[in-house]
Amino acid sequence: MRKSCLAAAFLVITASGCNVLDNVAKPPFSAQGVFDGSWTARVGNPERDIECVVQLILAQDVAASLPNRYRVDGTIKLNFTCTSVLEAYPEAELPAAVSINVVGFMLPDGRLLMGAVQQEDSGNIVFGLDAQGEDRTGQGFMTGLSGSFTVAANQADVPTVGFAGSLDAVHLE
Repeated sequence: MRKSCLAAAFLVITASGCNVLDNVAKPPFSAQGVFDGSWTARVGNPERDIECVVQLILAQDVAASLPNRYRVDGTIKLNFTCTSVLEAYPEAELPAAVSINVVGFMLPDGRLLMGAVQQEDSGNIVFGLDAQGEDRTGQGFMTGLSGSFTVAANQADVPTVGFAGSLDAVHLE
């Protein structure tokens, strides 16, 4: 009887336009914005560290209905013009940078899981990101993120380049 009453009450509340879940299941913060930082990876034989610049432009509609309010879209721009990268891949003919359109979700704890498989005339790119976002100001916006990524790129007549690494970025004001 008690379960029936609870079910009936829930039905009346949701039928009247009051979605209980909309008020409960809010993302911890918005990932909307532009983030600049760096990426690092350990590559080669013998192994060496490489590091370069990364930029993330992310979009999230935290006011959308469930589950879309947790969806995060964006572009990740990985630069390859840093000396350590060029020295590690002297014959790879890497572009100065690649822009990768990514899509993913923010988990309730602020963790971002994003990925992409992108085909272009010049080759293919596969990218994955697992990063923890944070709101250092308590204002409801992600101020930075830190995590790991993997990327593999192949181009015609050039050996496939792939590596896993870490990235750190902060929100631009």
